[in-house]
Amino acid sequence: LISTPCLASTGFAFDAANEEKTAKALIDVAKSAGVKHVTFSSATSCGKDNAPSSHKAKAAIEEHLKASGLPWTILRPAAFFEIAARLYPVSQGVVSGVCRGDVKQQWVSLDDLGAAAVNVMLSSDKFSKQTLDIVGDHISGNEMAEKLGRLRKEAFIYKVSWVWRVVMMYMAAAVYEQGVTFQEKYGGSDGDLKVFEKMAANFPEAFQRKVVMTYERFCKRYNLVGRTLPPASDGGRNVVIAGGVLGAVVAGGVTFLPPSVLDEIKRRWAFYGLVLLVFAGLLLRLITALRK
Repeated sequence: LISTPCLASTGFAFDAANEEKTAKALIDVAKSAGVKHVTFSSATSCGKDNAPSSHKAKAAIEEHLKASGLPWTILRPAAFFEIAARLYPVSQGVVSGVCRGDVKQQWVSLDDLGAAAVNVMLSSDKFSKQTLDIVGDHISGNEMAEKLGRLRKEAFIYKVSWVWRVVMMYMAAAVYEQGVTFQEKYGGSDGDLKVFEKMAANFPEAFQRKVVMTYERFCKRYNLVGRTLPPASDGGRNVVIAGGVLGAVVAGGVTFLPPSVLDEIKRRWAFYGLVLLVFAGLLLRLITALRK
């Protein structure tokens, strides 16, 4: 199973050229080692002309795998529920994200991608030379708020997380391209939901399920329905405070860090930009808690 660099990688998280280079090298090594079958985790709609750079890299990797002569299966998952839930946690009465509320996006659970990969590896002959979309739901932010509200019997609204959106735009441009521009301007992914529905319906009995993880099932499984949710952020003032702290941190780093460290940060900007993004989110949550 080959899965190319992700957000928890060595820092070249969304450097498309390095992702392509790494995956092609892994495929070549697999062929030299006599591997009998390769399953590659790609991305939905990576072949679209207007796909983000990270997706286009995966399309090039797919072609390299097909030309390698190795038996192969390609899984094309959509965006992951779990990553969105971690970056934009649900709060009291509010579901948030970086796209407009009316923009429909394709989603899948990491559980489903894992199940699909195991299923393929258990029956590699059955899935050989197939490209399979792994999509669990196609839903907008407004629809997420409506569904969660119905499950909890409470009123929920969807809000754009402008802090994440702006910081992402300037500090993690490739993430912004994938998570915002591709979704809002080009319609996002257009994977076939029925492909994974059919696979799930034929899961082995040991999997103990034959259904796809939709947003509603995700909410139930990860206890967004029964537990007490944190209070919603106090928007503007908290953003100003967090922005001031982050500005001081960046200014201090530029002033006091040695040039070698600054050069390393520039070289791995995607990774450190995302670290700063996560820090900004945690800082906002801390400020919100302290001001209650």
